[in-house]
Amino acid sequence: MAQRKQTFILINDRVRENALLAIAAAGEGSAVTIGPKTRSGDQNAKFHAICTDIANSHMTWAGKRRDAEAWKVLLVSAHTVATKNDPGAPSPEIVPGLEGSRPDGRDLPQPFRCQQGQRACYSLRGFA
Repeated sequence: MAQRKQTFILINDRVRENALLAIAAAGEGSAVTIGPKTRSGDQNAKFHAICTDIANSHMTWAGKRRDAEAWKVLLVSAHTVATKNDPGAPSPEIVPGLEGSRPDGRDLPQPFRCQQGQRACYSLRGFA
């Protein structure tokens, strides 16, 4: 029987016990990773909805209306700069895109390309 992937959010002793039982029952070659909770699909959907709402509004940037993907890049870039001195915030380096391109949906600051923790995601949604 194929082993299914399980995720446990350690919120109480019972969940911790279930995680230990799953580890004890895991097959040879299974992998276990422990780390902070990452942002969820629901959080991603909320942020993308914010970007879509802005794109559908009459807001402009640099004299033009932008699509949701461009607003995503603009908001992530602005949030990265605005929070760069916050304690615990990643130390971003924002560089021009290839061939001198500007944020158009292809150039994202590196810290938000990878999985960010929930704190960063809440901060970004609040910033938007």
